Amino acid sequence: MSQTFLPCPGRAFAITVALAAMVLTHAPAWAQSPPVTPEGIWLTKDSESIIRIHPCADSPADSTKVQTTPPPPSFCGTVVWLKDPVDAEGKAKIDNLNTDPAKKNKPVIGLDILLGLVSVTDHWTGQAYNPDDGKLYDITLKLKTDKVPNDELDLRGCILKILCQTQTFTRATEVPGGDPTLLIAGKPTKAHAVKKDSALK
Repeated sequence: MSQTFLPCPGRAFAITVALAAMVLTHAPAWAQSPPVTPEGIWLTKDSESIIRIHPCADSPADSTKVQTTPPPPSFCGTVVWLKDPVDAEGKAKIDNLNTDPAKKNKPVIGLDILLGLVSVTDHWTGQAYNPDDGKLYDITLKLKTDKVPNDELDLRGCILKILCQTQTFTRATEVPGGDPTLLIAGKPTKAHAVKKDSALK
């Protein structure tokens, strides 16, 4: 009686199947790895200003909901230095175009301009407020991981997701005159005074 022999996959096939199973098992963990944090102080284009990116202030907890897992971290960006901190009248620049009456006419130094940055795959998304026109823009932010130690980031802002521009920020080592937004015992670290002969001129 004739016999029909089925081909035997062999050891190589078994190893391939095992490796594939390992990849499928661990792929979700790899996909969920957050992007490099943007936290730190950053010089904007042409060294016009320094932005400190930091964890956003915690929002009030909702007592009606049970928090089973902590919310994902979000970051905000605050203006801590300006190359030209005063206007034509010699007064500190203020945010006089803000459409929110509660925020209008506040000093630009100390103003939050990057809002609610949350991680999405390999980058961060959120909004940017522009005190020059009083408008909010959708943005994406991504560190250049090939720049050691992650000392450059690209910020891409869009109007209606059509008109987009990209600016590159460079990591700063310090804030001239000290960071006026950081408080020690309820007082600013130093008075914010920027001289025209600053190294960042």
